[in-house]
Amino acid sequence: MSGWASITVVAFSVGGAIGAFAVLQDTMDVVWGVKVPTKQKLINRIRQTLGPFVLVSSLGLIVIAWTGIATTLFAAIRLYLINGTLTLAQVRRFGRTQI
Repeated sequence: MSGWASITVVAFSVGGAIGAFAVLQDTMDVVWGVKVPTKQKLINRIRQTLGPFVLVSSLGLIVIAWTGIATTLFAAIRLYLINGTLTLAQVRRFGRTQI
């Protein structure tokens, strides 16, 4: 896949996700009976749509990053287990440099 195709795919994906999030937000406003001003400036409407989207997206990225970190840590711990127990001798040995 070329660079332009990748950029186009990412742009359309993000645009579609923002659009879907805006529809979800509008639907929740109707369900909860929130009165939204009918005549808003475009910049205010964009801020109301992008703010929650960025928040939810960043929280999702944090969850993904934490999953990777936890998986790596548990794999490292499992590497140094003896009969299911992490011993202090192995922790000390791990801290020393091998010559």
